[in-house]
Amino acid sequence: MADSYKKNLLELFDIVEDAEENKIANNPDCEELGKIESRYEKNELAGQGGIKKVWAARDNFSKRIIAYAEPRDDIHPVFYDRLLR
Repeated sequence: MADSYKKNLLELFDIVEDAEENKIANNPDCEELGKIESRYEKNELAGQGGIKKVWAARDNFSKRIIAYAEPRDDIHPVFYDRLLR
């Protein structure tokens, strides 16, 4: 009984992991992020706070210097929504 329960549980985890991988691979936001990274050229770190780093960057489309914010490397993805506000 315990072995069949464990097997079913492991199969469930496999299904969830596969679904998450597909969700990320087929997410249009991932494609959009690739466009953003190619549009902006980060130059130097201007500063950082609790959630994000801010870079002086060049916008290759408008040829202007802009502030480019991105999440810090050490924050959990759950805080990304706060970065976007």
